[in-house]
Amino acid sequence: MRAARESSYGVVATGNAAFPGAPNGPLGATIAVPTGMVGTPALWGPGAGTALVNTMGLPVTSKEVDPMHARHFSPMILGRRYEDISVVPGRRQVNATFNVPVTPDAFGFWLFMTLGADAVTATTGNGGACALNALIAANATSMVITTLANNLSVGQRIFFRDTTSVGGLGTNPEYATVSVAASSGATVTVNFNGGAGTAGGVKFGHAISTLVEFGPWTHTFTPVNTPAGTPSFQIEDNEGGIPTSKFFTGMVIDSMDLSMPIEKDADPFVATVKAIGTSVNPSGSQTNTNNTIASPNVGGAFQLPVEEVPTVPGNFATFSASPTGGGPSNVDATNLNPVTAGGVAPKIYVPDFKVNLTNKAQLAKAQNSSPDPYAAIFTNFACRGTMETLFEDYSVFYDYVRTQLWQGTQLVVNWGAQNLVGTTGAQSSVFTLNIFNFAIEKTGKSASKSELVYFPVDAWRAVDNGPNTAKNFTTLLSAVLTNNVAAY
Repeated sequence: MRAARESSYGVVATGNAAFPGAPNGPLGATIAVPTGMVGTPALWGPGAGTALVNTMGLPVTSKEVDPMHARHFSPMILGRRYEDISVVPGRRQVNATFNVPVTPDAFGFWLFMTLGADAVTATTGNGGACALNALIAANATSMVITTLANNLSVGQRIFFRDTTSVGGLGTNPEYATVSVAASSGATVTVNFNGGAGTAGGVKFGHAISTLVEFGPWTHTFTPVNTPAGTPSFQIEDNEGGIPTSKFFTGMVIDSMDLSMPIEKDADPFVATVKAIGTSVNPSGSQTNTNNTIASPNVGGAFQLPVEEVPTVPGNFATFSASPTGGGPSNVDATNLNPVTAGGVAPKIYVPDFKVNLTNKAQLAKAQNSSPDPYAAIFTNFACRGTMETLFEDYSVFYDYVRTQLWQGTQLVVNWGAQNLVGTTGAQSSVFTLNIFNFAIEKTGKSASKSELVYFPVDAWRAVDNGPNTAKNFTTLLSAVLTNNVAAY
């Protein structure tokens, strides 16, 4: 499935606004039919125009998009029953459900759309630390960095911000890949390939003092607490590359369920996304007569980069109690071994967990005569879930139960495979869910199986009060993801 970010509700974001620089380089392809994860097809989507639109290929295991065409009632009084006046399709709403394998870069899109705010830091060059010592021309395969703080490894991603403004984006941001290891220092030459230019060079020229970053990047997503709500997006419900693929606009996330299962040890970490949006016309489809590529997914669909793999089977989460301090003192699993009594590290096993992030999104219309929703509104954000914890013996279990009622907690999942390259070489993508105030609502009965104590937590939630008063109410949680995309 392909998706494009919208600049405003129902209006697609063109140019670099959606996924800055991603179509240019190793994460994408800049041809009419995008074969990379991120592409820039022309004339994409409903009411196709002339601008290039950045779209991201999102892997899904299943999807359902169901038009919900409510009847259009007229408020006019003509001496008859008002509902008899206009029996036509009214609000062109759609409900959608996507089952998503959690892969590093694509999952960042879903987190951003669900939570809405993203603070991102680079492994090297964050905050303007790395700048070009001299301009480079289009198709260049090397550059000189004024100051390089950390060593670089072959395979690290490079993000050219194409601006001298810290945190800003120029007209032509793009990606490349480090091709030769480089040591830190002043005026360091960095060789690269994998760009969108000739022979793997950069596609665009970049001026002196242009800022560059080296990945992986760490994203911290937090819930948006504003009337504007979270971002919206468009999707194509493609059916075999036919030119009458269904398009939907104004898509917003109503809820997202995260599930790390243990019941079936061959299952990966998965997410179920529920969204609402708008049909592009009463029938819910569009014939792309003006679309020069017929369908964005024609010709073999998109191809995921090597690092886009779901978490490996059996890769359960670790549970760190009270990451801000003050947690229990007799729980230990420092080396990811079953917990033993007498330790000091507040970390235990969570063989499985489920998390529900809810925006409670609704579509509103401007007036009775309006056939379409005009905006999305969000009633309130909530986080609830279930989990099962694992202890080596009852003494550790009782220590945990006695202390872990209102704490800050972390659920940490890594991809197992070392699918990223950092300054010290290969590393794994990591996803961490920080619950700033974690409350247990309901627990099951502990059971001893295979000399281990299993303790089911049937209901827990993120709460807006508790001992962690520094972050309550406005920020119930944050989701931290390390991957190879610098901006969403």
